[in-house]
Amino acid sequence: MISVVMCTYNRERFLRRAIESVQKQTWTDWEFLIVDDGSTDGSLEVLHSFRDERIRIFSAGRNSFYCHTVKTALQECKGEYIAFINSDDAWYPTKLEEQMQIMETHREYGACFTNVTLVDDEGRDITAQCPQMAGVFSTIFHTQKDYLKHFLLHGNTLCHPSSLIRRDIFERSGGLQILFSQVADLDLWVRIVTMAPIYVIPRPLVWFRWDVKSQDQVSSSTTSHLIRTFNEECIIRKELIERLSDREFREYFQELFENPESATPLELAFERAFVLSKCMRDGCDLKLLGYWKIREVLEEEGAVDLLYTHFHKTIYDIYAWGKEHFYVDPWICQKLAEGEQKEAILRQCQKETEDFRKLAEDYKKHSDGYAEAYKKTEAERLIWKEHSRQLEERIRIYETSTIWKMTKPLRQFLDWLKRGK
Repeated sequence: MISVVMCTYNRERFLRRAIESVQKQTWTDWEFLIVDDGSTDGSLEVLHSFRDERIRIFSAGRNSFYCHTVKTALQECKGEYIAFINSDDAWYPTKLEEQMQIMETHREYGACFTNVTLVDDEGRDITAQCPQMAGVFSTIFHTQKDYLKHFLLHGNTLCHPSSLIRRDIFERSGGLQILFSQVADLDLWVRIVTMAPIYVIPRPLVWFRWDVKSQDQVSSSTTSHLIRTFNEECIIRKELIERLSDREFREYFQELFENPESATPLELAFERAFVLSKCMRDGCDLKLLGYWKIREVLEEEGAVDLLYTHFHKTIYDIYAWGKEHFYVDPWICQKLAEGEQKEAILRQCQKETEDFRKLAEDYKKHSDGYAEAYKKTEAERLIWKEHSRQLEERIRIYETSTIWKMTKPLRQFLDWLKRGK
């Protein structure tokens, strides 16, 4: 049997669609445990409107957030598998059936996930409009090593409401940690993948509501959520590296080693510190994680000598770490980058302004010459115009004179003689 678990808070608008998507599953051997986390809207009324003996409803009374409240339902689970669904998402009808076929056939898998279709509040497909978010959940690997490496360097790639987990694996992993409000699922996936391989069905079987403008959606990209995600991921990354045995650490992360030949416990302790110091390639490097670790390692006997002979580093190389800003999250990095970009734009504007000023000066210099030449030409034109006027006036006077009129017969006779010739 599958124990389907939902925790809801003020999701009256989406709740019915989510519950009905579970009821419509082609796999029918399930129980549905729903905990209302102190909703102040009509969520409880919606929950109690369902008449299905497979649905059990719990009320937390006051809001305590997901990881604490959901434990109420997890403690009551009876199934061999646990599946999570958010109260504003929905499942394709064959979701559980397809996952159970995988899990029953491959007993080695600790959990099974699926790809997702991103939808808006009205359930419309917006996957094509959100390629970055869609790309997160469509990134699929095939080994524990590749998943753990991605978790360490880039973060999550698995969708929480797509999960189907073996209950014994979930319980042995320690379940959801109350401390994490933003990426509790990533913390859980890291611990599960450390214990067992997983499988992701490479096609969407979940309608995942996504609204980048929303302030109340846990997965939305608000500034406060991004900062909190970064802070929580720092803890998860540190615990991931520290949780692994020397054999597992070397197997999974040898590609990131400063010296691929590292094998002794002390050498690997150094490698853990080095990996932690550079494990956030998508954002700001957080050397503080490595700094904490290397502080412990350097106190080991022979550590300083080993640092030089095996890694070709001195204690001064480690001291140099302290010259960097330790407490800088991606949001601050982004703001700094934006400031640098604005500064570059300002410098470009200043350069263009200076170039324009020089161009204006050159234009003025040439235009002054053009104006002088124009004035000279205009003066000459006026002189010629006056000459023409005077000439026309003389011709007019001459043509109207008495002598011109008296000589007209003579001029006609002379014209006749010219034509006769």
